[in-house]
Amino acid sequence: MLASAYAAEPPFDRDNAVLLQLFPDAIFGWGWGRHLTLIVPRHELAQGSFENIRVVING
Repeated sequence: MLASAYAAEPPFDRDNAVLLQLFPDAIFGWGWGRHLTLIVPRHELAQGSFENIRVVING
């Protein structure tokens, strides 16, 4: 599979960083659409702040 298949979709842009992207997995019983993504503003990540992490579920 191409790496671009794992690329995040909007609202992920130059202002936000993707921390983690999880995909559904029947083995573990995970099911939430196409993927669950944790994002944080890049300027906060540069400061080591994880106070404004957002969860986006695409499906």
